[in-house]
Amino acid sequence: MKRLLLAGGGQAHVLVLREIARRRMTDVEIVVVAPSNQLRYSGMLPGWIAGHYRVEELTIDLVPLAQAAGAQLVTSHVTKLDLANRIAFTDRGEALAFDVLSIATGAEINVDAIAGAREHALPLRPFSGFVAGWQHIVQRAAIARNTFRLTVIGGGAGGAETALAAAYRARTMQSPVHVQLLTGGVPILPGHGHRARSLMNAALVNNGVQVLDTIAQRVESGAVITEGEHTIATDAA
Repeated sequence: MKRLLLAGGGQAHVLVLREIARRRMTDVEIVVVAPSNQLRYSGMLPGWIAGHYRVEELTIDLVPLAQAAGAQLVTSHVTKLDLANRIAFTDRGEALAFDVLSIATGAEINVDAIAGAREHALPLRPFSGFVAGWQHIVQRAAIARNTFRLTVIGGGAGGAETALAAAYRARTMQSPVHVQLLTGGVPILPGHGHRARSLMNAALVNNGVQVLDTIAQRVESGAVITEGEHTIATDAA
């Protein structure tokens, strides 16, 4: 019997498991290695930030899905591959043999690319950490006496959508929150066409998001320092 090893418990492998369960495949041994037995669906995350969903609504439980597919779920990270001998090693010391390997571990953010970000900013990934961190930010904003300044660093699709979602959440909370988006010194939505960037710029302006075409050099407690050593006051980044 062949062994299929799925490294990562993200959206791609969720669909693979669902299809295997639907086809009732019994001639393949399946092992899933994922850091958690739950998946937070990234497509719904901005909606959760905005307050449209409860966290339970964007959470997929991998345990029953793995059971339906007849798969073994291993809660670990794959850290090393021996491709010659077809063995995957995990951070818990497991050695998992495989015949076929699929890698879909998802994107990661290099938090250390911006000095001080690890200590003073909340990375969007991993989602498990972001969910807890965002809830804390919302609680702080709700009791703020003065304007709460939220800085989103990164003008790609994820950053722009996060800024819009945060602005919507602020309006529903009726809290004095100011959202500012640092693009990284390039136009928002790099890689997209002029029409898409124009529409997104209009949406950001109409929702009260301040767009700053500058680069974050470092993050400090209470401030983001940009190129030229300019200081942008912030309560959360």
